[in-house]
Amino acid sequence: MKILSLNSRGVSTDTKRHWIKELRTCNRVQFLGLQETYLKEAEFNLLKSMWGNWNFDFELLEANGRSGGVLSLWDRSCFVKTGSLKGPGFLAVWGNWIGSPIPCGFINVYAPQALSDKRALWNNLSSLMVDYGEVLWITFGDFNEVRSADERKGTDFSFLGARVFNDFIHNSGLIEIKSGGRKFSRISKDGGKLSLLDRFFVSTNYLSKWPNPSAIILPCVHSDHCPVLFNACNLDFGPSYFKFFNSWILDPHLASIVSLSWGSSHFPFHISPMGFFMNKLKALKKDIRLWRLEVNKKQNGSLETLKESLFDIDRRAEISPISSPDSRLRQDVLIKIKELEHVKILDLKQKARVRWAVDGDENSKFFHGLINHNRRTNFIHGLSSNGMWVADPLEIKKIAFDYFAAKFANPPSVRPSFVSPHFKKLDSEQSSLLERPITMDELKSAVLDCGSDKAPGPDGFTLAFYKSHWLTIKDDLFRAVKFFEVTGSFDRGCNASFIALIPKKQSPLSLQDYRPISLLNSFYKVISKILANRLKDFIGDVIGSEQTAYIKNKSILDGPLIVSEIISWIKNSNRSALVFKIDFEKAFDTVNWAFLDEVMMQMNFGHKWRSWIQSCLKSASVSVLINGSATPEFSMGKGVRQGDPLAPLLFIIAAEALNIMMHEACNKGVFHGINLPNSGPIVSHLQFADDVLFMGEWSMINVVNLLRLLRCFQMSSGLKVNTCKSNIIGVGVDSQVVETFAARVHCRAGNLPLTYLGLPIGLSMNKSKSWAALINKFEAKLSLWKSNTLSFGGRLVLVKSVLGSLGTYFLSLFKAPMKVIKSLESIRSKFFWGNKNGKRKISWLSWDAVLSEKSKGGLGIGSIKGQNVALLAKWWWRFKKERNALWRKVICSLHGINGGLDQLNSVGKFAGLWRNIIKVQRDYEKVNLPLSSWFQITPEPNSNFPSVTWALNNEGVFSVSSARIAYDDFSLNAYHVAGFNHSSWIPSKVNILAWRIYHRRLPTKINLFKRGVNGVSPWCVLCNEGMEDEEHLFVSCNFSKLVLQEMGRWWGVDTSQINSIEELFRWGSNKNLNKRQQKAITGVVYSYCWLI
Repeated sequence: MKILSLNSRGVSTDTKRHWIKELRTCNRVQFLGLQETYLKEAEFNLLKSMWGNWNFDFELLEANGRSGGVLSLWDRSCFVKTGSLKGPGFLAVWGNWIGSPIPCGFINVYAPQALSDKRALWNNLSSLMVDYGEVLWITFGDFNEVRSADERKGTDFSFLGARVFNDFIHNSGLIEIKSGGRKFSRISKDGGKLSLLDRFFVSTNYLSKWPNPSAIILPCVHSDHCPVLFNACNLDFGPSYFKFFNSWILDPHLASIVSLSWGSSHFPFHISPMGFFMNKLKALKKDIRLWRLEVNKKQNGSLETLKESLFDIDRRAEISPISSPDSRLRQDVLIKIKELEHVKILDLKQKARVRWAVDGDENSKFFHGLINHNRRTNFIHGLSSNGMWVADPLEIKKIAFDYFAAKFANPPSVRPSFVSPHFKKLDSEQSSLLERPITMDELKSAVLDCGSDKAPGPDGFTLAFYKSHWLTIKDDLFRAVKFFEVTGSFDRGCNASFIALIPKKQSPLSLQDYRPISLLNSFYKVISKILANRLKDFIGDVIGSEQTAYIKNKSILDGPLIVSEIISWIKNSNRSALVFKIDFEKAFDTVNWAFLDEVMMQMNFGHKWRSWIQSCLKSASVSVLINGSATPEFSMGKGVRQGDPLAPLLFIIAAEALNIMMHEACNKGVFHGINLPNSGPIVSHLQFADDVLFMGEWSMINVVNLLRLLRCFQMSSGLKVNTCKSNIIGVGVDSQVVETFAARVHCRAGNLPLTYLGLPIGLSMNKSKSWAALINKFEAKLSLWKSNTLSFGGRLVLVKSVLGSLGTYFLSLFKAPMKVIKSLESIRSKFFWGNKNGKRKISWLSWDAVLSEKSKGGLGIGSIKGQNVALLAKWWWRFKKERNALWRKVICSLHGINGGLDQLNSVGKFAGLWRNIIKVQRDYEKVNLPLSSWFQITPEPNSNFPSVTWALNNEGVFSVSSARIAYDDFSLNAYHVAGFNHSSWIPSKVNILAWRIYHRRLPTKINLFKRGVNGVSPWCVLCNEGMEDEEHLFVSCNFSKLVLQEMGRWWGVDTSQINSIEELFRWGSNKNLNKRQQKAITGVVYSYCWLI
């Protein structure tokens, strides 16, 4: 299915109609949608001149005077129309694609300019898609609106218009198919105004039929709008590689297959232990493939047979009362169907790459949605190469191979050495410990440390396979690892990897717009993990305080806090300063291996250790994955692979040379950093992996010398600064002067606020508008998740684990205004209660009740406010514990030796982020909680520093959860109803239902009547004899009593005395039962409620 959309700006000229015909025929278009045709009536010869033959059908929305007009034409041998609808700004046609029984619809849109008219159009389109929900909708055309500011250039952006447009997209359940080819679809005649106005959307259900649609913006010739071509067909990029699914571990047959395959191989004399292990994996892969082909065939047939059997039983039950054998058979059939579908759900979870799980919750629609989103986002439909758009699969793979083979090619052989006596060094004992013999326990620990669900490399095996069949493979694996230890080398293919391409922006055009992530062979990953685990123990001893990435007891937040405090101090003291934020060009990919070895040698890493590291680097072979299919292999000559456990640690070792260089430059007066008051430190630079920010005195010589230093660093290390993407910012400096400096050194002139490590610096976070990015992030997640595809259990996990942690980074440094917190909580609440298409659903309990801890009668989600103040309180703990941290020295120099924590009453004199961190104590005081007294100080003998312990847990170590729970317990306006016990033996969704029953908050007919829902009969749906409330439904209804009596017989319990929900739920708390029996009865009671 190919669809072409074009705002043609009239079709009256022969030239334009010929252009449209060429577009249709050359691209083999089957559905053509035109906007702004200016046609008031259909003239067949004119339509034929655009379509190219008489084999078409059409619908026309007539033009209004000299404006508008929407025309849809289609190949009548491919599509049969069954209905249509016209309205202001849109033309909808629906019917059946030949060969498909599922109805498909096309909405051709030409949106008006006025926002009020757009609102009306969006509402009409939403209503249409709701009314015809079974139709697979494709909505396209000229929407006369953009979704974000970067979709306009040289023309005004309307935040309100974009917000209304995005709300329509989200509420309608539409998914945009991002267009390749170019960034903008509308270009003014002079080329000065560009916008992305023309686009394609599909409904969620469309992707279950055609999961990988694509769109491409074609060149505009005879209109100021570009044609956009939509293609539903999948291109063949070649065979995909074998991938082990962790759900297979649950099949008892796998163990015997692994055992038989593994034991049938013998040790040939000419193969190393490493090669022998890899050959065993290869042979096992063949056996598993054959087994899975047979299993899939049987499972698909079994599932269909079971469903047919269930249908036959239900049909017999409709005619006459169901017999006991049929009743038992029906239950057995349902169990078997659930078992088969459970395996499929596990596969879906692994494909969706979710890092959370909902025990017992299927949520298959949700996982399908995530999988389709990931496929759609990551699928490469084409690439821009030498100004041309390439869509042929073989050409795309060739472009990728050539690009990455050149990118990782050997660097020039001649480079200046980097030698310095100032590197920190390991002592001889540490060096020896790094090179100690690898033990079986260490190997097992490394295997267990590796993520079970990580995407596999070329061998196809996840580490979950290693863990589940450890006893079978451990001896061969250990011999292979010891072979590496002794020889320091890898056999060919053992260190093979794939490069997976992850888009860095919404509409990637070229390979520069993708981030390469390495997918490693499982065996190499184990070796790398062993080495990385060892290196982590000692790397902090050779890395300076300016580096904060991947080192124990250091945080990514240290840098933003330091920068923010220094900038606030500079501004308040009327000084001026330089801030230079640099961009390393493909930093991880360009590290010179000889340079890395040179630095490690100066840090006193031993020869054997360095040979192991060099072997890990030099033996790597790489293929690029393009839509699941691999290119030919090539070897690497430089760089560390992102995705390798060793990579980040090796990178910061290489980057330590820059730290050494900057210290030397400051000591010798080559570069002048920021000299902080009160004997504070000199701050010249901050490093977090490849994110480096320099600070210093404002002068041209400082900037020039810095660039000279970076050029020297590049020549030795291979790490090149991309000056075109680097920013000079002047604090307390006129913008014209900054522009002049930037022009002289060929970089960009920036200004405050700046973004550092994803956080805004120099922006007043006390204003609600400063939090728009975080609110948009929440809403963007919701546009991906569809609440109607999730059970309550699934929504609870997302609200708690994902939406709850989404703002953690911001909330760890900034105190959020109450307006922002209310907005974020409102987003979570609406999602949890299942709001859909902008229509509010009833919130059956107060949100505070939902947020409360389970012990207080809630669901234990926790409030965002409580999370915020607890995260800020963590800085108090860190200040008292991290005596030698650079960030603490900065705070002490600016705010006194105690950081102002002892001067709460005079906090007004403090500026910057630290001010709100100090003031967090007042948030606790407002709910009568003594934050400062929770830090228990004990004098330490033979030490100048007392020990600090945390009073709210037994470990004596600060935890955000304990500080948050303490705050929530006193601040949330909840019921605080104890007595409901959550059961870990049943799905989350069943627990939530029981919890709602306990609180009398189900949509029973009585509750609906109380909520003002009219036209509902109050009588019980089961017996039609009593008023339907929770007590009646689950306790006193005659039908329910019969079920309870039957349950009582199972346990030998008299149920006639159960007269309330409380008594029903206390059934499982009988003190005469052991804990296991209590859990079992509680689970049965809750399941009874679910099934009623």
